Amino acid sequence: MKKGMIFFAALCLVMIVISGCGQADETEPPNCTTVEIKDDGAVVYHLAGEFDREYYSLDELTAMAKEEAARFQTAGNTDDSKSQITVEGKEYRTDEKRLAVITYRFDGLESFAEFTGTFWYRGTLKHAMELGYLSETELCSVKDGKAMSREQLKKAEKLPLLITDIHAVLTLPHDVAGVSIGVVPGEKSADTSGVEGKAFILLAK
Repeated sequence: MKKGMIFFAALCLVMIVISGCGQADETEPPNCTTVEIKDDGAVVYHLAGEFDREYYSLDELTAMAKEEAARFQTAGNTDDSKSQITVEGKEYRTDEKRLAVITYRFDGLESFAEFTGTFWYRGTLKHAMELGYLSETELCSVKDGKAMSREQLKKAEKLPLLITDIHAVLTLPHDVAGVSIGVVPGEKSADTSGVEGKAFILLAK
């Protein structure tokens, strides 16, 4: 059973998940669902949505999120090895809409993947190829948009590769060197919202 799905299902009933993601500056709230992957492996997950009714309460949504995180941390974790998750909620208002952002902080990709029921691989390109992950996937260079040759892949085999099936804007610790079809690379970011199946992101270092 995918942990965390109960809350997400409830949240979708009261919020309209925003599409058409764009990059906001640091003083603005995330304007779409965003996953920040830190260099140390920690993950910050911003679940952004627009309230479609005035009577919905951010406090109630945040409380639901915290309860779900607490249940996840209790179930299947020993006292010696607990997945650390923190949750906070913020509301932003404009003349046109009310925006809610529930922010989760995870200690690593493993706990984030289990909580959200999403697939994640983080390792070297070489290891991913040995596991067969790229047997039917082509990586394109960010520099020229062309498919990477065997020689280019060989030179890049020690670079870190991310594979995921989540649809979101990913904020990354390094520049992007290559992507699979459908992934939109940015400056230390990648948008996977338009990808069918799994997204592949090769980092520059």
